[in-house]
Amino acid sequence: MTTEAQQVDGRRVEVRQVTTAAQYREALRGQMKVSPAARRQRMFFVVLALVMAALAVHPTPDGVGVDPVGMSLAAVWLLLGTFALRWLTARAQQRAHGHHGERRIVVDETGVSVETAHTFTRFAWPAMSRYVETRHLFVLASADKRASCVVFLPRQGVGGTDESERLRALFDAHLPRG
Repeated sequence: MTTEAQQVDGRRVEVRQVTTAAQYREALRGQMKVSPAARRQRMFFVVLALVMAALAVHPTPDGVGVDPVGMSLAAVWLLLGTFALRWLTARAQQRAHGHHGERRIVVDETGVSVETAHTFTRFAWPAMSRYVETRHLFVLASADKRASCVVFLPRQGVGGTDESERLRALFDAHLPRG
């Protein structure tokens, strides 16, 4: 990850970064905190794995029998739903957006803009519903029901605590914390 931050004036912060798959994974974890749809999807995998495990247990004349194939499928399904799916999604996002190169993100009083060599996207504050802080990122979620659009900025490496505090102040002024 390459990150550089610059404070242009008191209420504007600019961050430049090259994103990694690990950042996408962390952003997806942050999205899960604010998106009911993401939480339901994860819960679906857990419930289905428990149902599969319950179906693998059956009574026998000697007590209780366990179908090893059914238990194995339940374990694989649980691992797929809780870890592999997020990892695969993050990897796909990195591959889809990695060719854009460095992202220039500007946060100011009007909203958030993300610019790459090939694209420019602007989000006014009403288009974002809330933000979440993860261990290394600020994750901003869109205002739609699924919080399907996510913008993330690094917390560490943004020129020290000053920029992190300014970003947090801007986010707190316009968005609730998730």
